[in-house]
Amino acid sequence: MFLSAKTIKEGFIIGFIGYATVAILYAVFDMIAARGFLFTVDLLGKVLFRDLLASEIVNSPAAIDITAIFWYNIFHLVTALIIGLLVISFVELTDRQPSQGQFILFILVLGFVLTVVVVVFMTSPVSTFVPWWSIFIANILSVIAASYYLFKRHPGIGPHLLYLLAKIKVLPFKNKPRS
Repeated sequence: MFLSAKTIKEGFIIGFIGYATVAILYAVFDMIAARGFLFTVDLLGKVLFRDLLASEIVNSPAAIDITAIFWYNIFHLVTALIIGLLVISFVELTDRQPSQGQFILFILVLGFVLTVVVVVFMTSPVSTFVPWWSIFIANILSVIAASYYLFKRHPGIGPHLLYLLAKIKVLPFKNKPRS
């Protein structure tokens, strides 16, 4: 599948919106918990790239590891950009083949669920500090933020999405959206 420059740009914007939403949420989350705004990203970087156990990190106070933070942010950003490219590719596929809308909606929802499950699994060593519900909320907020951008750039998506949700009986509407 060949992606146009416009598609790549939109995919990167969507991915960056998701990345930034999650990063800001955890910075605020950490500040509210009085841990410093880099606590979670430092913790995840140490667990993923320093192969430290959560008990080692928590039981021995250590300075913030800028290298671990850097590599975790690169990992998170690249992952988010790839997800953004996949999402916009599916959106464009729905534009070209509206009959595939239900299947594509299913794939997007499945992708969301798998993302949350994988992140919960990857962060299980530090689940005390990064609970599953915070991962779920962070991902929901990133979907909302990216959706806002998508709805602005592709105004036909909103009505089509409502129609698909009604078709699978998630919403009580019956009218097909106007094109």
